[in-house]
Amino acid sequence: MSLVIQYQPSYKEEWDQYVLNHELGTFFHLSHWLTIFKEFYKYQTYYYLYIEKDKIEGVLPLARVKSFLFSDALISIPFSTSGGILADNNAVYEILLKKAISLGEELNVDYIELRNKENKKNKSNQNIYYNFEKKILGSINDNLLHIPRKQRAVVRKSEKKELHSYFTHDLNVFYHLYCLSYKNHGTPVQSIKYFQKLKKKFGDKIKVLIVEKECQPLSAVIFFEFKKTIMPYYSGSTKASRLYYANDFMYWKLYEYAITNKFEIFDFGRSKIGTGSYNYKKNWGFLEKRLEYTYYPIKSKEIPNINPLNKKYKILIMFWKKIPVCIAKVIGPKIACKIG
Repeated sequence: MSLVIQYQPSYKEEWDQYVLNHELGTFFHLSHWLTIFKEFYKYQTYYYLYIEKDKIEGVLPLARVKSFLFSDALISIPFSTSGGILADNNAVYEILLKKAISLGEELNVDYIELRNKENKKNKSNQNIYYNFEKKILGSINDNLLHIPRKQRAVVRKSEKKELHSYFTHDLNVFYHLYCLSYKNHGTPVQSIKYFQKLKKKFGDKIKVLIVEKECQPLSAVIFFEFKKTIMPYYSGSTKASRLYYANDFMYWKLYEYAITNKFEIFDFGRSKIGTGSYNYKKNWGFLEKRLEYTYYPIKSKEIPNINPLNKKYKILIMFWKKIPVCIAKVIGPKIACKIG
């Protein structure tokens, strides 16, 4: 007997085990995100499992992100670089996709967005997001030599700047640097309570790395650990960090940590084509791969274009860059949760 059922807490262990075993399973497919969306953001969540003979053969995580300014959408999943349907085969994928579309029509949302790593349906996407990954080699020296010459020279310069790095569970230093960077880029910030929630739910799978000069913090990054992959995800830095190549030092120290702890993949996350972060990651020798996000319009007649490159949001971005950090910390989370 086969059926599609809605997620219940009793399925948590089986859901996560399925994600861990699936070749396309990601950190963002794990069940803790459902709790974060539901309890912290008060999103409507729709997590489904396809069961065949008491065995999970597919999962579909969805959260509804509703905003007057942006859109009303079912996303798999918000705040992530990846997501979408995981299935054992195309038949199961089709069943779960039909479930998603049926739900979207029932809720009358603008569209459904599946943040797939690969394009299962040959649907149109915006072609703007690329992910950067690199295999980690056996030794520190091998990995250093695998970095392109110009960037390798920058790493070596950073090592002469008498910088200090350390791992910590304290989010406060990270959060201040994160807010500085996001404000300067015109991007609304998450609440510190969001990061505290992540740390509480995922425990040691989330870590913080800080870089400082003479006890003055310059750069910080939160990174995720999943299977054999390490993923720097949220970061921040001061303007002074550029003088000391602190970001380069930070990512190299994270690379060293990954090598020492036997990780196999360094996932540098996604960037929009044509941006500074896109070029920065290419400078490190990471090969880009287009993320195959697929969109299924329900009420909407066109693919959404919610990103900083959209001229529609240019004035908002300019305004955000000019407000004080203390105000950004208060207002930002109210906006960020509406973007997803």
